[in-house]
Amino acid sequence: MANIERLFIQVSPELKKELQSSADRENLSISEYVRKSIEKSIYGLSHEQQIQFALPQNTLINELLADPKLKPESKKIITGCVIMSDIRIEVHKGSYDTETSYNKVIGYITNKTYFGGYGFTYNPALSIIEQFKLSETYSSHTHGQKIWHFYITFSTRWNHIDLLNLANQIALIFSPRYQIVYGLDLDKGNPHLHFGLNTFSYYPDIPVITPKLMEDFLIYLQNELKKWYPPKTVTLQFQGKKG
Repeated sequence: MANIERLFIQVSPELKKELQSSADRENLSISEYVRKSIEKSIYGLSHEQQIQFALPQNTLINELLADPKLKPESKKIITGCVIMSDIRIEVHKGSYDTETSYNKVIGYITNKTYFGGYGFTYNPALSIIEQFKLSETYSSHTHGQKIWHFYITFSTRWNHIDLLNLANQIALIFSPRYQIVYGLDLDKGNPHLHFGLNTFSYYPDIPVITPKLMEDFLIYLQNELKKWYPPKTVTLQFQGKKG
C-alpha cells in the first residue's frame, strides 16, 4: 500500500459549508473532494476539464443554454462539457406525431445488433410496432406525440454486456406502465444505447407521457445513473437534437 500522510487544515464555517455542498454534488466525502481538488490543482487540467469539473452533475443543460445572460463563448464551453461528459442523456427533438413515427423509431432500434425491451412479444402475427400501436388504440387519452426517442452515450468504450445490462435496468424504470424497446448501437465510435418509449400506457386510464413528465422521468434517470456510477459526470439535454 502506498504511504499516506495526514494533513490537517483550518477553514471558516462558510468555506466548509461550500466545500460540503460541492462534495455532495460529486457524491464524495468532503475530505476526498478536497484531496481530488488539490490533486487537480497541482497536476493541472485543461480549461475544458476545469469547467467540466465545476459543472454540477445534475445540471439540466437546456436551462443553462436558455439563460439570456449567458455569453456566446460560455455557451460554447458548456456545449463542450456536454460532449466531454462521462455519460450523456439526450432526447431527440421532434413531434413524432404521424403514423410512421412508430416505424421510424422502433424500426431503427430493432435493426441494431442487440435489442430488447418490455411490453411486447416476438409474435410473427403481430409486430412490435403493431403492439405499440394497440396501447394508443385502447388508451382513454389522446396526445400528438406517439413515441419518445432518447439515447445515452459514453465518453469511453464500455463492454457491450455491461451496456446491455444497463439498458435493461433503465427499461425497468418505465416498463411497469409503458412499453419500451432498446438497442445497442455499435455502428460508429463508442457504443451507445437507443430507447423507444411509448407515449401511451398499457393501462387505458394511465396518463400519457407529456414533455413535462418525460423530463421528470429523465431527471430521475440522471440521478439514478449518478448513484450507480459515482463519480462519473452525467448530463441531460432534453430535446436538444432533431430526430
